[in-house]
Amino acid sequence: PGAPFADRSDLSRPSGPVHTRLALGAQRTVLVPTSVGLVEIDGDDAHLLTAALPDDARNVKAAWVDREGALWVTSLGLHHELGRGLWRTISTADGLPSNNVWSVTGLSDGRVAVGTELGVALLGPAGVEPITAQSVVATVEHPAGVLWIVADDLQRYDLATRQLRTIGADAGLGPEALTSVVADHAGALWFGVETGGLYRLGPGEPARFAAVEVEAAEPERLQVAHA
Repeated sequence: PGAPFADRSDLSRPSGPVHTRLALGAQRTVLVPTSVGLVEIDGDDAHLLTAALPDDARNVKAAWVDREGALWVTSLGLHHELGRGLWRTISTADGLPSNNVWSVTGLSDGRVAVGTELGVALLGPAGVEPITAQSVVATVEHPAGVLWIVADDLQRYDLATRQLRTIGADAGLGPEALTSVVADHAGALWFGVETGGLYRLGPGEPARFAAVEVEAAEPERLQVAHA
């Protein structure tokens, strides 16, 4: 904390989608989605993961490693690593709103939140449950039981009551498009802003957003990965 930002883009030179969402691997390495696969960064070393991804998962948009250490990647459908070179693909045939999948994250109740071009779906033992309809950029559960959804609007979904609320200017949020979201260890949420900078939402009530300038970052399409 307090250290200056350092440009690490030369390590991987990702050529993937505009909204690059970084993830942490099982060994705490950094996973970078690109249009040709998944780049892993370990210190100063960067390499393309050699996992036998399905052909329709080469253009990776996001990645997530679950509690068991299994890799999930989003691309054309959602792809779940089963081990020994085997993968399971979840698609519209299984109930996803769209095969264009942009984000994936685990929930405290064991379900998986999948963000697609046509909304968020929750994947669990009972199957796939669509809960929103807007195109989704990113999601995070924080605190347990509350799902934040970065879509055309910023949305807050209560997993227990299934109540969906849109967050806007009354909470201090500006008109800029958001690109990503991450929760830090102090209980705050950080949102990347497409036009540059960050928003911070501190813990507690009432919820108020505070703009944060990041001088060393590129002035456009700022992303946040992990705190």
